[in-house]
Amino acid sequence: MPGSRAIIDGDKCRQEADCPPMENCPANAIINDEGFRYVDNSCRGCKKCVILCPYRAIIMVK
Repeated sequence: MPGSRAIIDGDKCRQEADCPPMENCPANAIINDEGFRYVDNSCRGCKKCVILCPYRAIIMVK
């Protein structure tokens, strides 16, 4: 969605070391900061992370 970006639902994210969304984000927008994952402002809204997250912890917002 143009003008949209991803956010991570902290209740659903399992913070696993093997994180397909983080490993495959073309903008490297998923940040792991001391065990807390978030999507920074470099997110392009491509939705690749939404598709790849096995826990459905990532959603798109305007």
